[in-house]
Amino acid sequence: MANEAQYPSVDEIIEANKKILAEIQVKKKDKHEILGIGKISAVIATCQENEGDIYDQTACLIKGLTKAHAFGSGNRRTAYLVGEIFLVKNGEKLKDRDPEEVIDMLKKVREGRISDTDFKKWLEGVG
Repeated sequence: MANEAQYPSVDEIIEANKKILAEIQVKKKDKHEILGIGKISAVIATCQENEGDIYDQTACLIKGLTKAHAFGSGNRRTAYLVGEIFLVKNGEKLKDRDPEEVIDMLKKVREGRISDTDFKKWLEGVG
């Protein structure tokens, strides 16, 4: 499945960061700043090599982008948006969730307090 998936480009991920910061500004200091294009490329490459179904790939993208901290602001928001876009491009979608639930889950991802399996189940709407 990994080889068949349509992955976002580095430029698409950068655009997602710009978009999410324009739509959802959490802090006054939120601004678009790229801290590492190579970090974004590395996440994409890692996920393309990852085995599993489309939700495994989505979990890889969201976790990878969250932890890579490739942007000055909005890393978790960007990662989640990229995950949503990735699923839609590949014929799936995320379950509608309360924004506070998403924030809490992404904090767990960032802090390493959730397993890959449990995060995948949550993305699938099982957990």
